[in-house]
Amino acid sequence: MILAMMGSLAGCLPPPATGEMHAVPAADPSVPLNSEIQSAKKAQEAAMNVGNMKSVPATGPVHNVSLGDIHMRAVAQRLDEISLWRADDAAAANSDIWDGVEAQDVPVILPGLIGAKNEQVKKITLRIAMSAVYTPAGMDAIDYVRWRARVLAAQEKYTEAARLLNVARIGRDSNADLMLRIIYELASDQAESACLESMAAGHVDDMPFWQGMEVLCAHQAGDIVAVEKLRAALPDGEIKTAAAKLDAKGADAKPFIAALVNTSGVLHDVRPIADNADILAGLKHLNADIKNADDTAAAVKQHQGELLLLSLGALAAEHHAEETQSTVHQVLEWLKQN
Repeated sequence: MILAMMGSLAGCLPPPATGEMHAVPAADPSVPLNSEIQSAKKAQEAAMNVGNMKSVPATGPVHNVSLGDIHMRAVAQRLDEISLWRADDAAAANSDIWDGVEAQDVPVILPGLIGAKNEQVKKITLRIAMSAVYTPAGMDAIDYVRWRARVLAAQEKYTEAARLLNVARIGRDSNADLMLRIIYELASDQAESACLESMAAGHVDDMPFWQGMEVLCAHQAGDIVAVEKLRAALPDGEIKTAAAKLDAKGADAKPFIAALVNTSGVLHDVRPIADNADILAGLKHLNADIKNADDTAAAVKQHQGELLLLSLGALAAEHHAEETQSTVHQVLEWLKQN
């Protein structure tokens, strides 16, 4: 019943152009991701302070710059203005979708939506993650971009996740973010781009992942002598075992890449909401306030972000309270009408 009801929740988002959501086609894996942004770099850097990217206000006209399938602003680009939809795609979520959300609820509930098993919750969060939506209150702009990337990756949209982090320039000054972006590239069969990123960063540290990247990049370059030398220095474990198969120039690197991705733990770092009792209590309280408001429609509009967040959280939880169905149904009707 809940799954059926959730069909109405899509009414609070613009309908897809063709009735169904469709992901941006994967990029040509032979073209490094970094090359996609070179043509726009000069215009972007001249128009904005890259170091203060998330706080620089727009001061001039907006010009769209095509970066493959990504369209971003060249003037005073904000992190929440990065869209992964095609320029003419009508499937994107409204930019104000999180307006009215309670700041204290965002860091508690939003991460729990990553990897949700509820199909309608997955569909809606994917559309939001693909869209240029204003950063919700209670979350840093960079953390929100990370959230978007993790939602995409949890639904195996690895190419889009890597592109988002790349365009947002996340990973330039953080080894953890750099590793995240490289793993998404590896997961989307873009080993060449991953090696370019890794080599540009130089020797990061002695983690098995980075040691494994050195082996992979030597193999990509066809340097079997270096592969053997670097492989011998790997610590015992899954990565070293998989590296043993890289014994020839034409050896298939996919099993080794899979070992790098799996041992990182990044793709399995999902913390679902266990129980929705507290979320549902908050939703019921908000429902009561809206029912008592002089103008219900205005109250719904004022709290639309909180209503959406609590509804998604309630339905994404692994265990539902008895009142979930009736409480969420009321919210769905309000959101559909507004």
